[in-house]
Amino acid sequence: MIDFNEQIFVSKLNSYGIKRIEPYAQKAYSLPMLFEELPELTVTCVLDGNSEMVVVAAAIDISGNADIKALSYLREILKEHIPIDIQDTRYVANALFNMTEFDYKNVYEASEIAACAIYYFIQQFERYALKTFQYASTGNTNYIN
Repeated sequence: MIDFNEQIFVSKLNSYGIKRIEPYAQKAYSLPMLFEELPELTVTCVLDGNSEMVVVAAAIDISGNADIKALSYLREILKEHIPIDIQDTRYVANALFNMTEFDYKNVYEASEIAACAIYYFIQQFERYALKTFQYASTGNTNYIN
């Protein structure tokens, strides 16, 4: 079992330019408005010291104008970069980071590595999935053409 230090975690995310970090439960956080062009996107992360996992997810409601077949096809294309699920009316990208795979010596390092994992997910999301999520939320095919 590992422990995470919230101040170190938040400070490290701040150093990456993520300024809004809102705690909503013990060791669970919301990162609102990461992308101005996608304000309705919700990004959450959970630091689970018991299972030694960092869980992060980005989700958005699927617009009635978006084609589910197209979203499924895009999900298949992107799966090697970022896992995406279609859950009822939500389009969800998620990642699990197993902290036992990292070499850390104390709470400080574990908290920094957890923040790095979140930042890595956000970078991957922006690189590979942002346009797909914009299409999912609007149905505008200009995002995926």
